[in-house]
Amino acid sequence: MAGDGSKKSQVSTAPPRKMNVQKFAENRAPELESLHSIVSNRTNNNFRSLRNKRRITTAYNKQAAK
Repeated sequence: MAGDGSKKSQVSTAPPRKMNVQKFAENRAPELESLHSIVSNRTNNNFRSLRNKRRITTAYNKQAAK
């Protein structure tokens, strides 16, 4: 019954493909430079996080801080 519309999805058991990070970065360089310039213009080249905007991580132990 090929026409009943109930196809089963096939899961690949093949290992993930290898990726050349250097080549990927070189190909994405114009996009990254454009994004960096937009962010730097919006933040006036101030990439520091304000102290009151930082979040406490889940690893922060309140008991040890006392």
